[in-house]
Amino acid sequence: MWILGVHFMGVYFLVLVDAYSKWVEVVRVPSPSAEATVAYLRSISAIHGLPDGAVSDNNPAFTGFLYKTFLARNAVRQILVPPYHPASNGAAERVVQTVKEKLKKTQPGDFECRIARVLFAYRTTPHSLTGRSPAELLMGRRLKTALNLLQPDLRSKVQFRQLQQKVLSDRSARREPVPQPADPVWARNFRPGPRWVPAVVGRATSTSSTEVRLPDGRVWERHGDHLRHQVSKAEVQPSTKAEVLEPPLPSVLV
Repeated sequence: MWILGVHFMGVYFLVLVDAYSKWVEVVRVPSPSAEATVAYLRSISAIHGLPDGAVSDNNPAFTGFLYKTFLARNAVRQILVPPYHPASNGAAERVVQTVKEKLKKTQPGDFECRIARVLFAYRTTPHSLTGRSPAELLMGRRLKTALNLLQPDLRSKVQFRQLQQKVLSDRSARREPVPQPADPVWARNFRPGPRWVPAVVGRATSTSSTEVRLPDGRVWERHGDHLRHQVSKAEVQPSTKAEVLEPPLPSVLV
């Protein structure tokens, strides 16, 4: 991990760069002190874990007793770059320059909001060295961005379409048991006359269709969706509209 303190636009920042993923953290701290630095490192370590080492310049905040004690207690190796040689901390220096340039180009407004936008863009853009975004290397996944709304992931799109088809299929799925041979049923009549006529189930002609024999001897082939069970002889022909069943009247002793 590289760590660097930067003054920019009258504000002091701490910049952290993960050596492996190139993930960047930028936080505004109240003062360039060891106390503020340790407080921030303690907070960021609770999220990402402790680094193996911390590379920094010879800033007093990174050479004081409090900072060194924090690293030692957490088994973090401290590496100080040579004095007056910023190139030795080149990764952090390049990130700082990139952040500064991006901040200058962002729209005026809340400073914290501008930093958040710059960091989001940096973390989700493939790095020139690794070929993958810092977020992907650190989290093992790509973060959702506004570009996903313009070009949604194909797998997500297919899964969404499949879910839609399943919902529609479940809505239209038959809830009645499949008629068996010799079962009395109501068969849908597509000719002039009653819409439903009594029939008896014959042999199956496919996985979804079957033959039915009418009382006059005619044989029709009907899809399972066009058959209804006859519960009893007193059952009336099924209606195409939902019927409202009234509760039975209570018996009254006079």
